[in-house]
Amino acid sequence: MAHVMVQISTKDYSEWKKAFDGEQAEQMRMKYGTRSKQVFQDASDPNRATVLLEMESLDKAKAFANDPELRMNMQKAGVMGAPSFTFLNEL
Repeated sequence: MAHVMVQISTKDYSEWKKAFDGEQAEQMRMKYGTRSKQVFQDASDPNRATVLLEMESLDKAKAFANDPELRMNMQKAGVMGAPSFTFLNEL
């Protein structure tokens, strides 16, 4: 089991969250074996978010992060700049 932590800045957190919760985003996460998700809003900047995804494998987590469709969908949802991906192994 692996996790990926994604940190982003958004133009508008509420608008981004609607897209994140949408069917298209959920289908993409399922395509890469996402088992669970958690979303955190930065306490000092409400337009920054951290997403923690539990994935079936590290390979699938990396493939998810490198999918060009993910980047395109993030831009459409209002993500500003490049997201930060951190890959974590559960011990």
